[in-house]
Amino acid sequence: MKNAFKFLSSLNKKLFQNVFIKIIPDKSIFGFKILNSKESIFSAYFLLVFKYAVSPNFGFQKTELIGSYLFFIISNISLLILLINSLIRMPNKSIFLRILIIPLIIHIPISIIFILLSFIKLFEICF
Repeated sequence: MKNAFKFLSSLNKKLFQNVFIKIIPDKSIFGFKILNSKESIFSAYFLLVFKYAVSPNFGFQKTELIGSYLFFIISNISLLILLINSLIRMPNKSIFLRILIIPLIIHIPISIIFILLSFIKLFEICF
C-alpha cells in the first residue's frame, strides 16, 4: 500500500512538473528574463516603499490628480503581478522567502481597494 502511494505521489510530482514547467515560460513577451521568487519579493518591497514615499508629493490640480491615480493603479497592479510571480516561482523548502512574503499577502486587499478607489476617482474627475 505504501509503495502505491509513493508511486502515485511521484507520478503526480512528475506530471505536475512536466505540465507546469511547460505552461510557465522563462522569458517574457518582450524577451526579458522573468524574475525569480526572491527578486520578485524584493522588487515588490521596493515598489511598496517607493509608492508610499512618493504619494504625499502629489498635487491638487486636475492633471496632477489624474497622474496620481494612474500611478496608484499601475503601481498596485505591478505589486499584485510581482506577488503572483513570486508565489508561482517559490521553491518548496524556502522558509525565508515564505516569511518575507507574508506582509505582501496581507497587503493584497489594500492593493485591490487602492486600485478600485483610484478607478472610481479617475472616472469622477474625467467624466
